[in-house]
Amino acid sequence: MELQGSYLPFIVQAKVFNPVLPIKLSRQQPPIKLTQLSFDVPQNIDMCVFISFSGFVSSNLRGEDFNRLTFRLIKKCEGFTVQNLQEYSFRRGFVNDTNIKEPVVYNYCQCISNRFISFCTYSFELVEAELSNNSFYNISEKNMTAQVYRGEEQHQGRC
Repeated sequence: MELQGSYLPFIVQAKVFNPVLPIKLSRQQPPIKLTQLSFDVPQNIDMCVFISFSGFVSSNLRGEDFNRLTFRLIKKCEGFTVQNLQEYSFRRGFVNDTNIKEPVVYNYCQCISNRFISFCTYSFELVEAELSNNSFYNISEKNMTAQVYRGEEQHQGRC
């Protein structure tokens, strides 16, 4: 099969989850999956994958007025173990009681040699949460996208 242009043909299956978000979450507890996408690409083609997660974090901070959230992007490909790709911290602290809604965008790019992989799933998870007493948060309008390029595009500033 000959591929035309820089983009690879693939099928994306995307899911957005709306779980109950805990006030406290430690790394000893199971992570909370927020979004997930999967795609299938032809084998024996080097590729670059640009992943973008976006959403809004609403914070209702009271008392000591802080929240600490840690997110993680993971990848699971058929026949391979789960890879932790990147962690992202979200920290807020205010002196007074505060209600705020902030956009967040986290990007990640990876170029891989695709000799054996045919199907991969990327997931964006919440792995830690700590809030001051009487404070709350929500993560809304979540979105996760992927762009898949031929590997040689890496040298042209795509990744």
